[in-house]
Amino acid sequence: MLDRRDHTKKFSQAVSLFYNGDCIKAADLLSEIISDKPEDKDLLVRASNAMHSIEKYIVDNVKNAIFGKNIEKACENLLILSRHWVNSWNFFSLCREIHVGGDQEKARPFFYSMITSESRWSGNAHFYVAQSYVSEEAYDKAELHLKKAV
Repeated sequence: MLDRRDHTKKFSQAVSLFYNGDCIKAADLLSEIISDKPEDKDLLVRASNAMHSIEKYIVDNVKNAIFGKNIEKACENLLILSRHWVNSWNFFSLCREIHVGGDQEKARPFFYSMITSESRWSGNAHFYVAQSYVSEEAYDKAELHLKKAV
């Protein structure tokens, strides 16, 4: 377990990384602080709030990319989001947006990440994976995922 100074230093590094555009490393550092459960509750709250801000920033990037029909950029940002937020409603809903928008094949790996991490959304993810297999006429795979969705 790190002491207060180490946690504070990590927090400062994370904030600096975020402002310099490295959301991944910033989120990794913040996640370390949160999982270490520091005794300084104020720092824990600040780290949690910072994680939420990073999530919101990445979610906004994905939404803007989807709105601008830049699915490649949306998928890049979803990949970043999948590191720490695979269980979040935001992650699921953005994957669904890409799927419903017609890019089922690109959304499928993200649904699989929810399934393999046993996300609370994995039942819904099985449903959307099944849908994508139905559109490809891979009915045996679709049936397998529909059974798991139910």
